[in-house]
Amino acid sequence: MEEIRGIQRGEETPTPTQKWDAEWIKSGVMTRGSDAKMSLNLGRSLAGIPSAEAHGLMRPKVLATVSVAVEGTGSPRARLRLGVGIPLVAGGVPWKGFNGDLSPGERVLCPEKSAEEGQTQRGSSRQELRRTQFAPPRALPEGTRHYFMDGSGKGGWGVVSVDPSSDQVMEELCGPVVIDSKEKPWVGARRITNNTSELSALIEALENLRQHPEIPAAILSPDSEIAMDLTTGVSQAKANKELVNYARRLWKKVREDRSNRVWMRHVRGHRGVKWNERADKLADKGAGGTVWSADARWGNWPIRPRPALRPIHNRETERILSATDAFGVLNSIPDTLSTAEIENLYRRAEQRLYGESHRNVRVASSRLRAARNLLRSQTAQRVLRRRLWSQPRKISTRLTCKIDATAVSNYIRNTGPEADVTPKHKDGRSYGKTRRNMMESSGNVVDRRSNRRSSTSSDADQRKAAATQLQARTGNRLT
Repeated sequence: MEEIRGIQRGEETPTPTQKWDAEWIKSGVMTRGSDAKMSLNLGRSLAGIPSAEAHGLMRPKVLATVSVAVEGTGSPRARLRLGVGIPLVAGGVPWKGFNGDLSPGERVLCPEKSAEEGQTQRGSSRQELRRTQFAPPRALPEGTRHYFMDGSGKGGWGVVSVDPSSDQVMEELCGPVVIDSKEKPWVGARRITNNTSELSALIEALENLRQHPEIPAAILSPDSEIAMDLTTGVSQAKANKELVNYARRLWKKVREDRSNRVWMRHVRGHRGVKWNERADKLADKGAGGTVWSADARWGNWPIRPRPALRPIHNRETERILSATDAFGVLNSIPDTLSTAEIENLYRRAEQRLYGESHRNVRVASSRLRAARNLLRSQTAQRVLRRRLWSQPRKISTRLTCKIDATAVSNYIRNTGPEADVTPKHKDGRSYGKTRRNMMESSGNVVDRRSNRRSSTSSDADQRKAAATQLQARTGNRLT
């Protein structure tokens, strides 16, 4: 409106809008679009902006001035002022744009190059490298793969491989951060932090890309600028140097194999980016120990530690109460036992029973005494053995092994005096029988069972022969 009014009135003095247009639009600093919207023509640095020096945009600084005055009481008093100033190229007033002139005795506190300016310059150079060297082009080659990765501070990593043309997931990877250098998946991490997890996720994406030579180009989108800068060499590592060196070697390798058609583009985490959110969930899954990877390094993972063997400490009270006969109560096999052997078994069981805090200790003790009194009689032993052998009990666990009856008989017949030694358990307890006696007991069992089988087979043969004779007689009558 002001521009139109000025033209209609034919005034020679420019209006404020005309001045603004001449200073900003015609100089090329800003552009007015067709929809009346303004846009800045910012270059890669302030020096690239047209007329930047003329508009006072070069090297802006925050100024601080100080002056010291002595009050009437004689005590000095310091006065500080802050403002924004632009240093002139040459001569003139020391600071252009500073509100107010410098008072007598006032000095400007502004070093030539502050630490903040250095950090700003370094930060801008990093962003410049990301935009120029590692940013992907607008027109992607056909078959380009897009990798999203994320790390979990709990010690996990996740990677999602996506086809940009169809926005379809091609592969999902996850796993834990390995800090043991003896394990195959180890890539250099010495401890679990957020940075080691982010670097591990980036490394696993590069490893997956190396295993797929058919992929012509790829974009890596981490949500950690630290991991991105360390891998590309923009910044130097102060910690985790082994991990960073591994990532850099891998980065250079995959870029060389694809003629530098591997790019990086930072994506902000936890901002609703679909595939970054999916990578975050995969990282949490990997922190829990889940491994999804076709890499041979993860072939035998997880390596589960062998469980420690734990001895079964069964209470003596429970053992006695679960026994089904007097021999079992005394912890003996059904065999001929002398009075001394019975007393020896009774004393051992009583010692194990002593001191237990089980509620049924008294019941077990009385049952132990009853078994000792019963087995003192050889007749009672014989009757009980006959009943146990003749009436098979329900077997909960069956262990079958072959016994060479001939070898057992030869051992009993030909063995020397070493077979008359009573063996002992590992804890020093005696078995109560010599090796010869134990083999004789085994031999007797084998003989009884073989006799039983032979008698059963002979009865079957007799029944078969009788049936054959009966069939022959019946057939002769019919004919």
